[in-house]
Amino acid sequence: MPTSEFVTIPAVRTVPDDDVSTTPLGSPAAGHIIQDAEPITPLSIAKIIQQSLPYSVLCYIARRLLTILLNRLLSVKAKATPESHQKRVLRVALYILSTAMATVGSWYSVSYMQIADGIRALPETSASEVDSKREKKSALQKQTTSFMEFLLGYLMHDTASTIDQFREYPADMVHHGIGMTMSILCLSRPHLLMDFVPAFLRLEGSTVALNWMWFFREFPILAQRFPFVDRSLPKVFVALYASIRMVWFPWYLHHVATKYPIVWNQGLGPAGRGLFYLLHTLQTYWFGLIVQKMVVS
Repeated sequence: MPTSEFVTIPAVRTVPDDDVSTTPLGSPAAGHIIQDAEPITPLSIAKIIQQSLPYSVLCYIARRLLTILLNRLLSVKAKATPESHQKRVLRVALYILSTAMATVGSWYSVSYMQIADGIRALPETSASEVDSKREKKSALQKQTTSFMEFLLGYLMHDTASTIDQFREYPADMVHHGIGMTMSILCLSRPHLLMDFVPAFLRLEGSTVALNWMWFFREFPILAQRFPFVDRSLPKVFVALYASIRMVWFPWYLHHVATKYPIVWNQGLGPAGRGLFYLLHTLQTYWFGLIVQKMVVS
């Protein structure tokens, strides 16, 4: 399976006949040669970040264009200072970028899994079919590598844009920290993780609904014009959060851990597994707060 140009080729070994370990997209199966997880070094991380920097610049340009447009469109709130107005403009611009990224990410995750399922189902009864299947796998992984680089670039830009607001929005920083770490891990070990980590982008489906709730609060005119949408968004958010983050997420973690132990043990390693456990713990805590707020209201 292909590796990015900045990742060194790791050691290889043969899977024993009684080892059913595979990666989600298919081989290696018993008797096949696989690549062991290579160590992640500061140099390899620096190269990955360098590869993602152009996407950070692209996000910065998009944010600057949005702030110019929003400065012309948004009126200054009563008693707002120029500084507070600029913070509001920046926050709106970042929410627009976040919503766009969450929408594309969740769509790509679902699309990726469908394409991967299709590739996995392709027959391998002849050499030409095997070659065709390998080419499709390679093309999908190259596409996903580019997308993960773009995701890392976006997260780096968004973190740099809001680092001074850490105390005000600590949850954002935690999410970004986990996202950047998993992106780097995925890009460092594409032969083990490129079939696995992108699936978790579907978690962003609930983020889309949450962001739209924020837009409706920030701009009351939206609630006035679309009252049904305003009333429905909290229910949609809770449904998406519960189904994706509280049901699907732990199920998929268990699915990968039991069916793909090579990915779970070697690809993620203790650090990657720890991050997923931390994320699940935080999501469970936040879901408890959501339920508590719904009961009180």
